[in-house]
Amino acid sequence: MCPLVSIIVPVYNVEKYLSTCINSILSQSVLDWELLLIDDGSNDRSGFICDDYSQIDPRIRVFHLTNGGVSNARNLGIDNARGKWLCFVDADDCLDSRSIDLCLKYEDCDLIRFSMEYVYSEESVNNRSYNLTSYTSKSDFLYDIISRNTILGVCAGFYKRDLFEQYKIRFNPEISLGEDWLVFAQLVYRANLFAVDTNCYYKYNKQNDASCTHAMSLAKLSSLNMASTIICEMFSGNLCNLRTAKAISSCRAKIGYQIFLSKVLDDSDFICLKKQMKLSLKEILISDLEIQQKVLLILVLIGCRKIIFKLLRS
Repeated sequence: MCPLVSIIVPVYNVEKYLSTCINSILSQSVLDWELLLIDDGSNDRSGFICDDYSQIDPRIRVFHLTNGGVSNARNLGIDNARGKWLCFVDADDCLDSRSIDLCLKYEDCDLIRFSMEYVYSEESVNNRSYNLTSYTSKSDFLYDIISRNTILGVCAGFYKRDLFEQYKIRFNPEISLGEDWLVFAQLVYRANLFAVDTNCYYKYNKQNDASCTHAMSLAKLSSLNMASTIICEMFSGNLCNLRTAKAISSCRAKIGYQIFLSKVLDDSDFICLKKQMKLSLKEILISDLEIQQKVLLILVLIGCRKIIFKLLRS
């Protein structure tokens, strides 16, 4: 019999946090789940920890790979999942024990999204929550996804496996940053019914300095730019209206800020990327952007880094 939920956890060199993550899944109040641990060629004890847990609970399946990246690992999990719902959890994060209850509460939906807590330290006073807007319109939801005004990754959600199979949705291994933003946008676009629960059921670990989100590189900036280009092209064709055009301009502007304000060394490839982005930003400047974004955009183009950082922090 197929489980209600397949939880897919890519694992790479996270021995310090992995047990906490797995234990959070073992503590679920709903017991009808399977856990797919995808060891992506870890060279610490992560793979052994995965194997140990699979001996404890038959609902846990382990796959060992040579290192190929998080997209390959997640895709392998999707291909081997048997559940009605899919859930993606990073190996240094945690699920609230009541999370899977949402799949029963919103069983008629194709997609469930919920808020998350950012964990900066073990002292809860230092942590903060990202509480989602309670979207009722898919167009509003997509607007915020395209313009990067909401949680963008696939974590903190449940997705009907049929969405992945019917529309052949998979993670792009060539994109190392923004790949889950692209998949999430596709899932929301394809979902007929969705639910957004404003409660926090996911703990996002911001303590792990080894996490890929903490270190920026030319490859990651190029990947993020590629993901944004695909999203903008996809929605400019499928949702052709003034509001979508505004969201696309906002998206391109924000990616431009990130590239121009990054600390990547100015090697020739990065200079080339910045030149391409500069041309794109000049085009965006005449589009329907909010005043604050236009001001930031002008400052980016004339190179006022200190003023930009002050404005972004205010």
